[in-house]
Amino acid sequence: MKKLLTIILILGIVVCSVFANGGSEATTSANGVVAGSNKSASGETTKDVYIDFWGVWAQDNYRAVYWQEKAAEFCEQYEKENGISVQIEYFGQGSYSGLSEKLAAGAVAKLLPVISQVEEQATARFAALGADLTKYMKPEVIDNYLDGILVSCTQKGKLVAVPAGRSYVCCILNKDLLEKSGHTLAEVENWDWDKYVEIATDIAKLGDDIYGAAVYWDEDAWTWESALYSEGGSIDNEDGTKITFLEADATRILNNTVKMLLNNVTYSAYNDYSYMDVTDGFYELWAQGKIGSFIGSITQYKSSNKFKNNYEGHAEFDVVIAKQPAGSAGFGMATGGSNMMILNSATETQKKVAAAFFEYLAQDANVAEWNSVSGYEAFTESVVNDASFKATTDADPNLLNIYKFVEDAHSRPATPKWQEMYSTVIIQDLVDLTQHPENYADPKATQALVEKWAEKCQKILDEK
Repeated sequence: MKKLLTIILILGIVVCSVFANGGSEATTSANGVVAGSNKSASGETTKDVYIDFWGVWAQDNYRAVYWQEKAAEFCEQYEKENGISVQIEYFGQGSYSGLSEKLAAGAVAKLLPVISQVEEQATARFAALGADLTKYMKPEVIDNYLDGILVSCTQKGKLVAVPAGRSYVCCILNKDLLEKSGHTLAEVENWDWDKYVEIATDIAKLGDDIYGAAVYWDEDAWTWESALYSEGGSIDNEDGTKITFLEADATRILNNTVKMLLNNVTYSAYNDYSYMDVTDGFYELWAQGKIGSFIGSITQYKSSNKFKNNYEGHAEFDVVIAKQPAGSAGFGMATGGSNMMILNSATETQKKVAAAFFEYLAQDANVAEWNSVSGYEAFTESVVNDASFKATTDADPNLLNIYKFVEDAHSRPATPKWQEMYSTVIIQDLVDLTQHPENYADPKATQALVEKWAEKCQKILDEK
């Protein structure tokens, strides 16, 4: 009788296992991953493991396409090595704000993906949703990430993310126009904001259809924030309870922008495009060789060149990446871009496989390739000694500049409310300043503007 009961129990366990895994026999890999987690918030698969991946870029964006290709490579390799079939499916959200809204809604509805990109500063906002990656990733892989860009990945002592498309603010210059205006590369190596205005003004003198610079705030007021750091300022204090940017010169870049716009030194596309799409406007003139410089993300080195090379009748000119100009406190630019999280709501199997995917992306050859394809930071310590990285940086020294200049990065605010501040308080005023510079010609007007920002942002901080 006991023997019969034992047989029945065993049969019951087998049957339950089969039904739990979609009717197929359970498979266990050498690292303990069990097949069967083949559903998540975004869909399901006939493969053993399904991983949905929410990202910031549209499906056909070249960076999203690259990640989809790497995911396919990983899945093929993983099955060969572990006997577990995997499908990783990417879902682009189109913007950082769109991605954050989707994550916030998913948290409420309890419909979250296995992996999500998250804007670097918003990592603090969504940290509670993230798994502790030290439980799933090898210590040597974690230790190999660059320390400076791993800071935002650690929230309240827990590693909730790893670097993904990480960037920082730099200046991208048309080298030919720089030299035609009588200036040299040596002048931009350790330049400051005054030298930046001087060079842009001289470039604009080359012709009525030539601009020394283009203005671009990005969707998160990033270039204003970064210029503030160069003046020794910060958005708030360490514990995120007090707005502090009035303690430094928060108006220098505003006054420079107004002056350059009024003197026709700087080009603005803000009258014809939304602040999300303004690069569509100035990239066209950039491709024609009519803009001397612009301040923005290191990734715009790649995106602006892609636009130029695809633009019919584009001008031929060399491009160089320089540091964001120094302020009174030196070179203190903002880092940004995105991290990647594994969501706590995923199964243990999905977490283990997703962590293996992160480790795959962190291999030196893949890090070097990602840097070359996207222009984002090569985010590991060891990549600098890798042959593939040396090959790409020998071919394009600007990529080596991108790797080195991150040493001057300033840490961004840890407050989870910064996204609300820039989207509801700051960015629209920056757009208005750019569209109507004549209203801000008096420095008292820009000072009043940042004082208004400080007051409104403090109220947001004070809200429970």
